[in-house]
Amino acid sequence: MPKVSVIMATARADHPLVFAPDWHVFGGPAACLRAQTFTDFEWVVVDLLHAQRADWFDRNPQPFPVKHVGIKNNPWTPRGKRAASASR
Repeated sequence: MPKVSVIMATARADHPLVFAPDWHVFGGPAACLRAQTFTDFEWVVVDLLHAQRADWFDRNPQPFPVKHVGIKNNPWTPRGKRAASASR
């Protein structure tokens, strides 16, 4: 079991990043994590849009463990707010 968890909460849509139009929203963070010399970690992605891109990590396997999960209920999403921070 990894000793460190890198946690990313996101609600950003899949459109390309301004500075990297060929990257998916997970592309940049994945590239940075792959470049680490410390390798005893897992990447936990708490994703508001999990249902729309649940297979991204299946199609883009990483050399480290990834947990891609949807959000839990919170008071903000029923009101139309993204609430990525509340999902942590």
